[in-house]
Amino acid sequence: MEEQQRRQEAGNAYFKEGKYEAAVQCYSQGMEADGLNVLLPANRAMAFLKLEKYKEAEEDCTKAIHLDSTYSKAFARRGTARVALGKVEEAREGVSSENYNCILCLGFNEPETHESGGTVVVYSVFYK
Repeated sequence: MEEQQRRQEAGNAYFKEGKYEAAVQCYSQGMEADGLNVLLPANRAMAFLKLEKYKEAEEDCTKAIHLDSTYSKAFARRGTARVALGKVEEAREGVSSENYNCILCLGFNEPETHESGGTVVVYSVFYK
């Protein structure tokens, strides 16, 4: 088994246990071993989202999109990060302007307030 695959599997296990910092470390090590694996930055982005590190999540999603411009989960996660950063228009543009099989539908009904003091709008992602 290759190093990047071991790191990815370990990261996935940590993520499932809610150990997001440990997952980030594993995905980071996997990215060092294989910078072309789209799943590693996309998975690390999800861990960053759980840690409310939205800027880092946005950056990782952009890396994943550069590796595979058809990976809809990266677009959806980047949309989540951008909404959390207050970049609502960019979140919409990032998904729709690239015309992929993913539509970001932002709902403004019940925003959640996070410890950081920011308000995050709840959204849903629909796949065609």
